Amino acid sequence: TAERAARYPVRVLEGGGRGPGAARNLGWRAARGALIWFVDSDCTAAPDALERLLPHLDDPGVAAVSGTYGNANPHSMLACMIHEEIVQRHLAMDEEVDFLATFNVLYRRSVLEALDGFDERYLKAQDAELSFRARAAGHRLRFEGGSAVDHDHEQRLRSYLRTQRQQGYWRVWLHLEHPGHGARNSYSSLLDHAQPVLAMGLLASLPCVAIPLIRWVPAIPLV
Repeated sequence: TAERAARYPVRVLEGGGRGPGAARNLGWRAARGALIWFVDSDCTAAPDALERLLPHLDDPGVAAVSGTYGNANPHSMLACMIHEEIVQRHLAMDEEVDFLATFNVLYRRSVLEALDGFDERYLKAQDAELSFRARAAGHRLRFEGGSAVDHDHEQRLRSYLRTQRQQGYWRVWLHLEHPGHGARNSYSSLLDHAQPVLAMGLLASLPCVAIPLIRWVPAIPLV
């Protein structure tokens, strides 16, 4: 990646492989602008993605604004299913939020400095962790559904499940350290957390269909 980027008139910083939080901190601290735009390496920004974010920061009380995803792999059924879930979550989000993701987010440099940037202990969920600290410090955060970056959603189920396991692990630590956001935040609700458990319960109870006295058991998680 560094070799390819060096072919263009940009400054390439070597982060030493200490994780995404450390890499982002290295980047924004080396930048000179008053606004810092983060876009993930597996995303391609639409031509107007930044243009749609900027007006929100005309309000001096807004610390950061995040956008949404497009699907870079519409030919993949798995990628489309992943994307559809994200679309539904983003459609339910209000303009004022308590959760921002770094795949497409614009922060004020002054806010990053005040919060000392991303917590580098987190190898995943460091964007949510920063959002929670920003809100706790009294900053306002916004979501802009018109600003999109195409994301290279996973096309292989095993890779997707491995990534989700990693996300889940770090979110346990996130919610232990920042209680009060687990049951509901701008991106997810208690129902979202219950769905995987109910799905597993449905699968585990399917054999009961063959037993007359308890064939109704699978209906409980299904409902």
